[in-house]
Amino acid sequence: TVYRTMSPWYFGAVAAGVGGVRGFDLVSFDYSDDVIGVRAAVNLSSYVEITGGNGTFDNPYVVK
Repeated sequence: TVYRTMSPWYFGAVAAGVGGVRGFDLVSFDYSDDVIGVRAAVNLSSYVEITGGNGTFDNPYVVK
């Protein structure tokens, strides 16, 4: 499954260019003119501390 980032990298005449996330570690250029999945993103301050968890469904990160 391919998911898109929420922030466009490029604005064209027909569509915006966004990051397309494929798998777990590949972000590539993608266009916003077709239908694919979307996942929310959360941006954290550089001052937060991860105090536990591993980021999985059963063991989410603990953010302090």
